[in-house]
Amino acid sequence: MTIVVNQNLKSGEAGADLTGKKGFAVKRDTAGLIVLSGANETSVGTLSTEGISGATISYARVGGDFAGVAGATFDAGVELKSDASGKYIAATTAADFVIAISNEPATAVDHVVSITLTNYQKHA
Repeated sequence: MTIVVNQNLKSGEAGADLTGKKGFAVKRDTAGLIVLSGANETSVGTLSTEGISGATISYARVGGDFAGVAGATFDAGVELKSDASGKYIAATTAADFVIAISNEPATAVDHVVSITLTNYQKHA
């Protein structure tokens, strides 16, 4: 697996315990804190450092390549969205929020793969 890391990182305060969540999709909550993205929610990026609630963490922003954690199997070149736990799964229906494109296939759940971060709504 080849992962090219774009150093387009931003930091913020964790709004929940993000220990063990490196490579998961994250968003800002209504208080501006960084939390995991939920099912089919938009994302500000992918978590690059872990931390407990209140800790300063960093995340790779949209537009760069990064390592993402698969929530299901998928092929290379597939549009991805977030599942309920912040892992990446295929965006298959119109109106899904596409937050990444896979650069390589995920052959198993929890497989770490190269993704390019995006943020747009899929259309029919």
